Amino acid sequence: MQEDFWTYLMRQWQVFYFMSPFVLACQITALIICLKYWRNDKIYFRFFGYIITGIILFAVYNFAVYSLRIGNIENQKLPELLNVLFLIIEFLAFSAFLYVILKSPAVQAATRFFSVLFFAAIILLTVGIFNPLYPKKDTDQILSLIGCFELMYIGFLCLLYFYKLFKMPPAVNLSKSPSFWIISFSVLYTIVFPPITLLFDKFRIENKVMFRTIVALHYFSLGFVYIGITKAFLCKKPLTS
Repeated sequence: MQEDFWTYLMRQWQVFYFMSPFVLACQITALIICLKYWRNDKIYFRFFGYIITGIILFAVYNFAVYSLRIGNIENQKLPELLNVLFLIIEFLAFSAFLYVILKSPAVQAATRFFSVLFFAAIILLTVGIFNPLYPKKDTDQILSLIGCFELMYIGFLCLLYFYKLFKMPPAVNLSKSPSFWIISFSVLYTIVFPPITLLFDKFRIENKVMFRTIVALHYFSLGFVYIGITKAFLCKKPLTS
């Protein structure tokens, strides 16, 4: 008997301790608040794209995979391409956001240089995904590496933000600062977890319980990023303030 979609979805969610619906709920909440307090601003639009891409990844992906499964079609490219899309939108949103906030010529030059390396790696990865001669295991490892370095660079910029913040007068009201909420809620996701993502493939094969736990914690930290973005929208101010 063919498994129906909701049974399939619940089984997939249970694998990672229902962290996927947690992230999805955070994303939908962020989208609602984003649209409610919409601003015609480039950074605002990039975070809007980040939210939409996240919803596609966590909501549409499961339906697409289920539909392919019903038709007995195996498509290993779909999850990799969706993850590549998410990495691109994530980098565009956070790098532009921190580029404006830090206002440092050195940081801005480093960000431009890292952007060139990042997109060159993304192009090579995409070519590898569509190349039937390139093993899927290798593309998975490259994807993990790119994701790790992308998050580590963003995390490094977040630390620079806090260094700059601690040098500011204590009179600054951080509770009304959108940038403070976004960066504070991104610390776990961008600083603590990136090195652990390199172990995804190892644990996927050798220790599935550890793999599921790490991925669940990774999703939990990602949910916090969206909570921080939601709180930033609620400040009703430009996100870079």
